[in-house]
Amino acid sequence: MNNVLKMIRFDYSITKGLGAKYAYYFAALCTVGCLLGCFPAAAGFVIFPFALFSPLENVRKGDFMKIYGLLPIERRYVTRALFAEIAYPQIAGGIVCELLLLVTRAVGEARLYPAYLQEHIYDETKLNLLSDLGMKYSDLFVIAALATAVITVVVLFFYMILEIKGETIALMCCVPFMIALIAAAIGYMLGNDNDAVPSISEILPESAILRVFIIIVSFAAVIAAEWLLSSFTIKATAKKEI
Repeated sequence: MNNVLKMIRFDYSITKGLGAKYAYYFAALCTVGCLLGCFPAAAGFVIFPFALFSPLENVRKGDFMKIYGLLPIERRYVTRALFAEIAYPQIAGGIVCELLLLVTRAVGEARLYPAYLQEHIYDETKLNLLSDLGMKYSDLFVIAALATAVITVVVLFFYMILEIKGETIALMCCVPFMIALIAAAIGYMLGNDNDAVPSISEILPESAILRVFIIIVSFAAVIAAEWLLSSFTIKATAKKEI
């Protein structure tokens, strides 16, 4: 674990100079938007953690990749760090998303926003977004956790194929899956509009305990996927040289 943390610190020191700092600006904007009552801004934390280490893609390609071969750390720790850099910031982003939703809901329901924001941002957004999707506000907490898990596992799988088979094969595997996922989401929304499928609130359990359990399992699934996929990648690439 100590070697993995060293690699993460090393990678982060590189990304800071390659533009990862803009991820923090994005996070700040999402936070301000959420605290002003625009709760959809919390969804930014489901995707923004990827921007922290995404500049590493430029580092890991070409001759600059040789720098990893000069480090006094085994390849397996480099691989572990890569998967950890995807999974754990994403979990942290999902948790922040949940907390911001809690804060926004509490402030909005207590009507603590100025009158203009209360009427034109919080209430209007709440009515338009949630009524169109057939959701309750409490559904957002479960949806955020599930979205975090699905997105992160897909990206982890993409990086596993990328490390083992290369970029072309990884894109061939993951792009059709993402297209199918988007098509399914669009199909569900169209079906919901026509009352052909149940609403999200009808699908999710009513029990608060079960909803919390789903949220916990979602984050736990990310941790399990990170460990399993990174372990498989290490075994599959054991004979490769950095």
